[in-house]
Amino acid sequence: MQKRIRRRSQLKQRVWQIFGVPRAKSNSSNKEKPAVTEIQVNLRLEDKLALIDLKGDVTSLAEKKIVSAYERALTQKLRDLILNFSEVGYINSAGMSIIITLLSRSQQQNVALKAFGLSPHFQKIFEMVGLLKYIPHFENEVEARASCANPA
Repeated sequence: MQKRIRRRSQLKQRVWQIFGVPRAKSNSSNKEKPAVTEIQVNLRLEDKLALIDLKGDVTSLAEKKIVSAYERALTQKLRDLILNFSEVGYINSAGMSIIITLLSRSQQQNVALKAFGLSPHFQKIFEMVGLLKYIPHFENEVEARASCANPA
């Protein structure tokens, strides 16, 4: 357990090195901030498998919806959980932190966390952070499903 916590902390530190430490936004700035696309989260449950489809931007604003879908998925006796990133346009450091949290919780629950649909840019970031060591990435949903454990 302590090893998992330490590894999670190391992953978060790596994210912060790449993206910068998350900071509170200042309202005093007149600079135009980039528009954030609100996340849409869809949970698909099947026998011992859950798919979470993400559409929009994975930021701190998405945390509640993503974690809620994840917790609903865990009410089933899952073996595999697949995250669909094919319609995600942006992931910031807070978004990476959410993914690391899902990874940590999945490991505690003995659920294999997998992903598909990452753009080449985000594949590179996942690799730099070290997430691809723990979250296998597939090109599409068919490949991700094929990698899942067969129901007993």
